[in-house]
Amino acid sequence: MNEQSMAEWSAALLVSAKARLVGLGADLAQAPLEAQRAFDTVHATLMTGAGVRAATHIAILLFTGIAVEWLYWTYAYSPLRAAMATPVHTPADALRVGLRRLLLAVSGLLLFTAAAIGVSAAFAWPPHVHELIIAVTLLLLVLRLSWIGVSVAIAPGRPRLRLVPVAQPQARWLAAAAMS
Repeated sequence: MNEQSMAEWSAALLVSAKARLVGLGADLAQAPLEAQRAFDTVHATLMTGAGVRAATHIAILLFTGIAVEWLYWTYAYSPLRAAMATPVHTPADALRVGLRRLLLAVSGLLLFTAAAIGVSAAFAWPPHVHELIIAVTLLLLVLRLSWIGVSVAIAPGRPRLRLVPVAQPQARWLAAAAMS
């Protein structure tokens, strides 16, 4: 690549970045109006019979998912506490405890997700709402799964269980950065 084509590429890249920043600024300026419009639409929808029914169904989904996971943790919390109390002398011990914690936490999360999605299939939803419910449930799955991974690998509050060699003050910042 010669110097002129590199300069043209760089200039085009800068022009594209400037156009994106200008577009982002314009979108941000419209954000309050869009948020108000979205709030008004949701409010109007919730004030209908279908909206109240959908909100009730969502509450039932959350209750069911939380209840199933609570039932799981009623029995799985003791093994989790036992795993966390296990003496850790080597990195292999820490990995073994971390994998046990990971298995227990992911099992509870999968039960919550399966219960919420399974119960959602029993309801008659307005058009496209069922897809939205499944998408939100899967978003919760991904967020909680990422936190489980961070809490097992970095273990911000438990230095002896940490799989990543990070000092305690940096562990909290690293966990927050990994989640953002």
